[in-house]
Order: sequence, then structure tokens, then C-alpha cells
Amino acid sequence: MSFSATTINKQIDHSNIRTIFVVVESFNLKDAAPLDNDAENVKFWQEMYESALLKAGFNVITRSKINTLMEEQAFIISGAVTQEQALKIGKIAAADAVLFVNIHLSSDDEVWENVKLIKIATGEIVGMFTLIYYRI
Repeated sequence: MSFSATTINKQIDHSNIRTIFVVVESFNLKDAAPLDNDAENVKFWQEMYESALLKAGFNVITRSKINTLMEEQAFIISGAVTQEQALKIGKIAAADAVLFVNIHLSSDDEVWENVKLIKIATGEIVGMFTLIYYRI
């Protein structure tokens, strides 16, 4: 199990939110051994969430689109973006909401995906849930 179009359709109200910017805030390994490339893992999870949102019928503003937009505006984005910065970036990119994701992987292959959706116009948390499962 993981974040999917089915999960999205159960958790996010399509009537108020059409365009979403996804930010993978953290990829924590708890007691697990470090992975070869944490940046690649974050990219994998970012793309997985973006794909699931697209399958659920949302418009997704990808990180590459944001980087292009910010370069055009003479901004530089480092790898890490705070929630406040992400909300500002999402607003500039005309997103309705920002989906924040924190992934935790334990040494016994238990995965926790903590997900929070914040509506940009109001700053209101419009969805929050945690998925817990074991990697096979």
C-alpha cells in the first residue's frame, strides 16, 4: 500500500482544490541503514505522489516547473523548502494547495507516510492523514 489515486479521492475534496504543488519535506530512516542516495529517494517519492495526484484528476505543478518559474523570476531554490516558502511558491505558480509529505522508514521495513494538504488562499489545513504499511 502507498499513497494512491484511491486514497486521494477519499481524502481530498475536488470541488475546492484543482491544482496542487507537492513537497516531500523529509525522508527519515529511523533505525534503518542509510540508503545509497537520499536525493534519489526523495525524487522517487515526489514523482510517486505527483503521479497519484494526476491519476486522481488533479493538475500538478512539478518541482521542475517550479524551478523553471523561480529561475525566470531570479530566485534560487535549494533542495529544502520550508512550508512557508512552499506556500509562497505555490501561490506564485497558481496552485490551490500544497501537499506536504514526510516519509519515515524503520529498520523492520515499516513505512509511515504523513501527509498534510494546506489550501494556499487561507492557510487552512484541508486534509491530513497517515498511511502505515510494510514494504514487501
